[in-house]
Amino acid sequence: MRKIFVAVIACLVLASPALPQTGKPLKLDPVRSVETLLVNELTNAVLFLAVPPMVDPVIDQGSTTFSYFARPVYQLGLPGRHFATMVTPEGHLFNGSAELVFFTRGLKEINHRLYTLLDGWLPCIQYQLAENGIIYKVEAFQYWLDGEYGTRPVNFIRMTATNSGPRPAKAGLAVGHKFGTKDHRSQDMVRGNFNRFWTYEFKGNAAVRAGKIIYYFDEKPSRQWEMQGSPWREGKFFVLERWRVNSMVEYEFDLAPSESRSFTFKFPQEPVAQSPGAMAELSAADDSTYLNAMTKFWALAVSKGMTISLAEPKVVNASRAALVHNIMCQEYPKP
Repeated sequence: MRKIFVAVIACLVLASPALPQTGKPLKLDPVRSVETLLVNELTNAVLFLAVPPMVDPVIDQGSTTFSYFARPVYQLGLPGRHFATMVTPEGHLFNGSAELVFFTRGLKEINHRLYTLLDGWLPCIQYQLAENGIIYKVEAFQYWLDGEYGTRPVNFIRMTATNSGPRPAKAGLAVGHKFGTKDHRSQDMVRGNFNRFWTYEFKGNAAVRAGKIIYYFDEKPSRQWEMQGSPWREGKFFVLERWRVNSMVEYEFDLAPSESRSFTFKFPQEPVAQSPGAMAELSAADDSTYLNAMTKFWALAVSKGMTISLAEPKVVNASRAALVHNIMCQEYPKP
């Protein structure tokens, strides 16, 4: 409708009669003057509707991190892999088959557009937000579950809550998944279509959709939100429909002053067929061990190319981060 309105206004502007071009001095014509003013205002209206408004810089005020992009994205990937996981403008993780969504206490969805990289360049995103004296930190990276140059990339996510206040406080967080939306999500990543006859259930510590593991959680939650194996129906399970999220695990806990608690989740790059072997492998995967392996892998990969040394670390880190992305997008042969 907006495009049709813009087209109609543009036609009116173009069809308006032009002032005569003669050598005689023009006399002030009230009718023509009003017409000119109307044409100018219509032109301004067309430009206003056709060009998106600038984003208010206030979105970065109070933050220690700045981004030129109003809705930035990032990728967590590995060399030789056709697909990667997108870090969405909201701070979610989208792998093309599902989108992992994060919540704070009370099922408040996290929407955080700014993040940093581990050591300034490693492909491990980090961001945090404060809420009622609790600092929530999200950290995510990707590595092969079956070892270097393996065939099963998995995203490891650690969510940490820290009480920054002087008194004990209640905290909480939650994780769930949805199929994904189109807003700044590359449609070339999408694999398959949403199926309203999918079933959702929990098998042990895994959220399962249509027989495949979407994500795995290490610790038993305070409560679980699930579809109980029923096909998706609009209007069922208000909380899930409200957030468009399925198979949600929620944690509620108390924190003493300065106390922290961390929870780990594993989000395979591709849904994994649910089986005892797959469950055992995901359960045994220690995120600290894989983080160390990821750090060593990328440090070695970057060291094989040209290195620069400057007094400004941000420039050096930007160069390394760009090289990491180049390696991600190439067929990197197994040594």
